[in-house]
Amino acid sequence: MKDASYLSNLEKVLLGLSDKTRLRILNLIRDGEISVGYFTEILGDSQPKISRHLAYLRRVGLVVARREGTWMHYSIDWPDDAHAVALIEGLLDGLGARPEMQNDRKRLSEALRKAGVKITATKPVRRERVSTSKPSKADPSPQKQISESREEEEIETFLL
Repeated sequence: MKDASYLSNLEKVLLGLSDKTRLRILNLIRDGEISVGYFTEILGDSQPKISRHLAYLRRVGLVVARREGTWMHYSIDWPDDAHAVALIEGLLDGLGARPEMQNDRKRLSEALRKAGVKITATKPVRRERVSTSKPSKADPSPQKQISESREEEEIETFLL
C-alpha cells in the first residue's frame, strides 16, 4: 500500500505541473512569495483563470497561500518527498533557462521595482523533513477542514 500512496502523491505533483500557466506561476514564485495581483499583470491572463490555476496548485499541495488584508500571497509549498522536490527543482531550473520564462521573471522584477517592493535574492524555503512513513488514515483535523472550506469559498467568490 505504501507504493500506491507514493505513486498517488507523485501523480498529484505531476498533474499540477502539467499546464503551461501553472508552470509559469511556479516559475514566478520560485524564489519567494508573490501577491496574486502580479500574476495577472505578468501572465496577461484573467484573474479568474489565474485563481483557478492557483486553486489547483493548492489542492495538489504545490503552493501555499497567505492572506494579508485583501491580498493573497502565494509561495511554493515544497513536498515532503525528496524525489518530488528534486523533480520540481530540476524542472524549475530547466524552465529558468528558457527565454520566455526569463522574460516573465524580468517583467515581475520590473513590476516589483515600480511598486516600490524591495527585491531581494532569496532561496525558496524548503521543508527540512523528508517523510518516508505511511500517511495517517485519520480524518483531517477540524482546522484543516475549515481551511479547505475557506479555500472553496474563495474559489467560488473569484468565479462569480
